Amino acid sequence: MKWDADLPVEVNARRRLPKLLARFYTAGREVLAHEDPETLHQFRLHGKRVRYSLELFRPVYGPRIEQLLKRLRRAQNTLGEINDCATARLIVPSSPEFHAWLEKRQAALHDEFRRYWLDEFDAPGEEKRWLRYLRTYARAKREAHFSSKK
Repeated sequence: MKWDADLPVEVNARRRLPKLLARFYTAGREVLAHEDPETLHQFRLHGKRVRYSLELFRPVYGPRIEQLLKRLRRAQNTLGEINDCATARLIVPSSPEFHAWLEKRQAALHDEFRRYWLDEFDAPGEEKRWLRYLRTYARAKREAHFSSKK
């Protein structure tokens, strides 16, 4: 669904953002099956786009959206550390001990991401709760709450 310039911002937000987040949840479930750093990195970038989009709409959603943004940041940070391990193995001269340490660290971070995703971010009911929030709570009147008056 494309942005409809004839509709208010909050109506467009209620229509588009739930779909954006739903696609992220679907992609997250698919990415858990992959161990390769590139797939995880692409998912991290996907999450950044989702988070940046949601951040743009803070004024129409109000302060509760910060909870969702915090959850997205946590997932991205872990995925970023996984990517850092993979990148370090490529740029650091061959050192079996260091590479073994990086592989162990990367595996631990992958496990951490998996646990976080399954136990918190995508725990039963979480997707439904956030989609309902995005569909329901966008309001034009919140704009005043976030305006920066000097």
